[in-house]
Amino acid sequence: GMWQAVREGVAWCRGKPVVVALLSVMGVVNFAQSGVLAVMVIYVTNDLGASATAFGVVLSISGAGGVLGGALASVADRKLGFSYVLPVGVALAGPLLLLMIASSNLVLLAGCLFFNSFFGIMVSVLVASLRQKIAPRELAGRVASVQAFMAMGIAMPGGALLGGVTAELLGVRSVFILSGALCLLLSLATARSLRPRALRRGIAELMAKASPTK
Repeated sequence: GMWQAVREGVAWCRGKPVVVALLSVMGVVNFAQSGVLAVMVIYVTNDLGASATAFGVVLSISGAGGVLGGALASVADRKLGFSYVLPVGVALAGPLLLLMIASSNLVLLAGCLFFNSFFGIMVSVLVASLRQKIAPRELAGRVASVQAFMAMGIAMPGGALLGGVTAELLGVRSVFILSGALCLLLSLATARSLRPRALRRGIAELMAKASPTK
């Protein structure tokens, strides 16, 4: 059953700092960005006074960033390495969210959304690829279920709900500020565990343990 799979996946993830850091990063970033996306249409059409067509164009630009990020994920992994791409993606998440409300310029917002999606999808693809390498084959699906449950079962709906409540109580712009601040705190909290050298060492150890079962 699903819950049994999740429990077994969680049992494997415990005690592995690299895995815990990756799950924390994906969960927190998904939570923060879901809150922003939940109120984005209100921000664009009400606060910026843009038309529904303009909002569609902004979303299209954001989607284009995601497509490009996914397409270039393997190139970035090969040229730079996951241990460099991930910290950069995490470090930029907060500033990009805050920059979205630093100006009433729709072009700036579209640019921020483009790079936000670009790095977000690129990191997601690389994390999924890495997960297949470090998890024992017999547990690969269970470990994937943990990440999926945290993202789609907790982080994304929870972030969207809290984003809507926050916008109602404090205003739409407060959602961007709080989400950006949360991502900045995440970057500081994981700075040590996501250092390239520490990340490479942790990944190498997990891959060495996983390889005999493959």
